[in-house]
Amino acid sequence: MGDETKIHSWLDNWCANDNLVTLLNISDTSQIDPSLLVSHFITAGKEWDVLKLNELLDDASLQLVLATPIPSNPIPDSVCWELSGNEDFSTKTATWAAHDLALQPSSSWEYGWIWNLDIMPKLKVFLWQLCHASLPTRGVLLKRGLQIDPLCPLCNADIEDLEHLFLRCPAAQEVWHLATVHNWIPRTLSSDSLDSVPRWLSLL
Repeated sequence: MGDETKIHSWLDNWCANDNLVTLLNISDTSQIDPSLLVSHFITAGKEWDVLKLNELLDDASLQLVLATPIPSNPIPDSVCWELSGNEDFSTKTATWAAHDLALQPSSSWEYGWIWNLDIMPKLKVFLWQLCHASLPTRGVLLKRGLQIDPLCPLCNADIEDLEHLFLRCPAAQEVWHLATVHNWIPRTLSSDSLDSVPRWLSLL
């Protein structure tokens, strides 16, 4: 999701990897406005308009929408391919979809435990984005065409990608060090020994 000016709120898969018609189990779509854009539910201050959302959504769907981050920068909306982990289209996954061949990676997804966690929905969405490498880090935003400085604002020493932000940045390593000192995470778990954030999460 970018500037929300092209995403149709009812029919496009923009909320928790699904559309509102499916989330609300709407069988009769004749009563909805298919042209209604997601931007209709966002205030000028780039926040979700809870009053408007409350008129249409149940509590569970409302929490999923509120957990969906709104970009603070004017990034154009873009299409992501949900069947691949990096959200890029591939002929392999397209072939699976066309032939309905074992195309249930979501049910056996390595990090499916995220949805079973007893935490706020927005934290689940955050972890889902984290494991799909779709968080809007500066490095990702630069690749998407936004003209910004990709260097990490915390250390100014390297490009801010997921691995740097959560594992390699000195500020992040200090946080993990304190977490081990206070026994919040196992002392044997070292961010230095891993090369990806999802792998690191799986060991927590």
